[in-house]
Amino acid sequence: MYKKILLFLMLVDCACRGCAIIVLPMLGELHLPVFLIALSALITVLGIGLIVKFVRSGLRLAHLALFHLCSIGSAVASLVSLWFWPINVPIIETLITGSLLTILVNGTFLALAYHKKHYLTVQQRTQQLPAPKEQTPPTPPIPPVEPLPSSKEQAPLPKKQPPAPKAKGKKNKKNKKK
Repeated sequence: MYKKILLFLMLVDCACRGCAIIVLPMLGELHLPVFLIALSALITVLGIGLIVKFVRSGLRLAHLALFHLCSIGSAVASLVSLWFWPINVPIIETLITGSLLTILVNGTFLALAYHKKHYLTVQQRTQQLPAPKEQTPPTPPIPPVEPLPSSKEQAPLPKKQPPAPKAKGKKNKKNKKK
């Protein structure tokens, strides 16, 4: 998600800087030193190059971080140089140079993107337990069943056993009558 936000910020930054660099000189409203305009133009060209790379093959977070770090550096350099430069800069020209807001927004989203990357996000899911059922006694285990022989393997038929011998000592009634 942060990668998309950083990409969107890069698009907005490039569009604002590019339009301001083109439109303000045409209106005669540009009072900035040339090196600040050139620095801003370099940042814009870097952004356009990254946009082309995004369209062709995609961007990594490191590419977006490079652009935003360059943008932050450009804004810091502009603010420091304008501190010592004795000119009055209208608010519209801060689109070219960048402002403290540029530094804060880009720095915040860079910090969030890299802070989020170092930690594993674990989602907690709540699960409702089923209602308790009546307790029934455990069922006894079922003994294993021997497999039936297949049609190819026929089990031998059991042999007939001879009759059991009769007990001696007792005589049958039939034998007595004879």
